[in-house]
Amino acid sequence: SNQVDQDSQGWVMGITGSIMAFSFGLNGLLVGLTTNLDVRIPLMITVVGLILSAFLMVVTFKGK
Repeated sequence: SNQVDQDSQGWVMGITGSIMAFSFGLNGLLVGLTTNLDVRIPLMITVVGLILSAFLMVVTFKGK
């Protein structure tokens, strides 16, 4: 909230909260759907996401 002016802080925090709530709801739906296929799929997706995020961090902050 310190990245915007005082008048826009409430708006930015509200939008951020709305996006987080949507993400949590979507996450629950997707985990439920993928678990119906196989119980291990959500864990596999998590591992792939962690490896991808570690790779992106190494590439992004390599020269810094």
